[in-house]
Amino acid sequence: MVSRPLRGPRSGPSASAAVAGWAVTLLAAAGGVWAAVSADADWHRPVAGACAAAVVLLVARVLVLTRRLSAERAHRAREATVATARGTEVAHLAAVRVPAIAERLRAGQRLEGVPGPVASPEETGEEFARALDAVVVALSSDAAVHRERSLRDSVQAAFESVARTMHVMAIVQQQVLDEVERSIEDPV
Repeated sequence: MVSRPLRGPRSGPSASAAVAGWAVTLLAAAGGVWAAVSADADWHRPVAGACAAAVVLLVARVLVLTRRLSAERAHRAREATVATARGTEVAHLAAVRVPAIAERLRAGQRLEGVPGPVASPEETGEEFARALDAVVVALSSDAAVHRERSLRDSVQAAFESVARTMHVMAIVQQQVLDEVERSIEDPV
């Protein structure tokens, strides 16, 4: 669903045509009423018929415009509901889903149990729901898991290397201390 900006009052050629249509209809109705009041009895019936037709046209025009207004209000209410659902979904993604994915990746766990979306695709729009799913898939892709694991493994290997070096240094230090102790106890 493509969101369009809210519009103010109509302007341009269609608005001018609508205003002109209303003006012509009102002038015809006013002219008919004036002619009915000031005319002979012979003109009375045709003018009254013309006035009745003008009134019917005006009522029909009002009904059409009422339907359009009602449809526009319903459309704007739907857009507001979708915008609210999308905002909620983005906030949930940032506050709950992404941290849960990051925590599971750090721990080397599978992503089962990560919270899902709050709103249904019907509420947020199919295209928006697909985009959110793509974000989650990108965050939890095998490449991201592999990078995280390889980083963790390299850090582990570095700690093991440091521990081995410290152990070797401790053994050498112990040997030196043993040699010093023997030379003090048994001077030659």
